[in-house]
Amino acid sequence: MEKQPLKSGHDVLESEGRITYKDTSRTWSLIRIKRELIQEFPQLRERMSEFSYKMSLFGSYSSLEKEIKRMKKKNIPLPLLLFFYKEKSQ
Repeated sequence: MEKQPLKSGHDVLESEGRITYKDTSRTWSLIRIKRELIQEFPQLRERMSEFSYKMSLFGSYSSLEKEIKRMKKKNIPLPLLLFFYKEKSQ
């Protein structure tokens, strides 16, 4: 079966959360999907379905712009932007 991208209907949807440390793999690797995104993509509630993801990191704005132009030509849904932040120590 071919992968089908999930599409958003929002103009802008922002959500913030924390990355959790996972002891078994000893990495900061657990990102929980917040309620806002689950409401935007209700398919993610389907327990019997399988989902995957594709993550892309671009080293420059020009590389990102080229990819956006390619995606626009092929009518690929807009991607989710993910930013990492280091929290201030207390």
